[in-house]
Amino acid sequence: MYWKIALPTLPMPGAIRDLINPASSAASASKEDTVNNVFFLEKDLFPGSKMTLHFTRATAGAALLPRSRADSVPFASEKLPEILSQLSVPAGSPTADAMRSTLAECEAAPQAGEAKRCATSLESMVEFAASSLGTRDVHAVSTEVDRAEPTPRQAYRVEAVRPVPVSGGDMVACHGMAYAYAVFGCHTTTAAAYTVTLAGADGTKAEALAACHTDAAPRVAEAYKRLGVKPGSVPVCHFLPQDDMLWVAAAGASHAASPAELYWKIALPTSPMPGAILDLISPASSAASASKEKEDTCEAARLAGETTKHKHYCATSLESMVEFVASSLGTRDVHAVSTEVISVATGPTTTLMPTPRQAYRVEAVRPVAVPGGDMVACHGMPYAYAVFGLHGLKGAAYTVTLAGADGTVAEAVAACHGDVDAAHGHGVVAEAYERLGVAPGSVAVCHFLPQDDMLWVRN
Repeated sequence: MYWKIALPTLPMPGAIRDLINPASSAASASKEDTVNNVFFLEKDLFPGSKMTLHFTRATAGAALLPRSRADSVPFASEKLPEILSQLSVPAGSPTADAMRSTLAECEAAPQAGEAKRCATSLESMVEFAASSLGTRDVHAVSTEVDRAEPTPRQAYRVEAVRPVPVSGGDMVACHGMAYAYAVFGCHTTTAAAYTVTLAGADGTKAEALAACHTDAAPRVAEAYKRLGVKPGSVPVCHFLPQDDMLWVAAAGASHAASPAELYWKIALPTSPMPGAILDLISPASSAASASKEKEDTCEAARLAGETTKHKHYCATSLESMVEFVASSLGTRDVHAVSTEVISVATGPTTTLMPTPRQAYRVEAVRPVAVPGGDMVACHGMPYAYAVFGLHGLKGAAYTVTLAGADGTVAEAVAACHGDVDAAHGHGVVAEAYERLGVAPGSVAVCHFLPQDDMLWVRN
């Protein structure tokens, strides 16, 4: 269902299709015996050439989990005992050892100039590919073998070679990894790719995907050494096993949208992007930098989250913000609201120009629907790049139309709190009760959100 919504015109590659109904009989093999470890020169890839190959799967029998389920399971080496318990995998078993190795590989630093992510769901893989390639107009290709049952290591003859159009040579490679469920190690790379028709000695037919590299990545350097050629002098190639795939931008794909806009369209296609985020995509250099007193550092906020019922987090990217919100509210069906300021002087559009401190008149008040009163507040924080301090809270919210003395009109978001936890902690709510001279928790106290803050709520 997700594929049809996110990529409606793109055929699903076999590497993903096979995971929807995984075959328990699928073959797996040691890394040394896989097709991925047979290297050859690009000049040797022509009709009539022969090579011995063994097509296998690292993800044999692994199931593709829904994102909600995948996100509910920890994915970190330090959490391995908990992971094994949740997934009913015996400690010390071959599966547990493979999972430990995969987690370590996922946590290793990327190569210089490379972006990487271990995707534990189809959604997170698509989002990484689209964000890395700068467009949502992408497609994936993978190796297809005409037999569901395991095929032997055997001689294959090249029958046809067709180049895969790769804009600028930029691709995202996603490799199936050994784990209790389907996990893909994805990374950016620059290469040429080919779809190669192969005929096996036993009659097996394969449409195999070959990638040819000229970079100096460690694995490619090993290939040059094996083949006895100078690194970078000529392209070296390898075939991809059936559970690997390459993502490329479609021919003529539009790159007009920013990666943040692309991510938003994929992750929250029905939710309008709030001004607090839109303004960050093309920040105005003339925007006023208000001196804002920091209530807590990110570390202090994290510690507070360990002692109160509301989680705290500092998001350094749009993706991490959305993930925290979805996790906190228990659903990805969410939307965000923020304060929008419209200046009459600049026309009926949201303005980034500074507005003076002035009198405003309340013109209208509309409640924001907050199911259960649960919200996540995101506060813009002073930093060299956009960072948001996030925390859960309970309360009410309103969109308030304000008219300023100079003609400025604002659709301001007001948050009203009555929580005692905040009053007993270090938050501004405790200070508000003190300023207003009322007993903490006796009535709701409210404040407006500045333009770089937002509230997230369930739809």
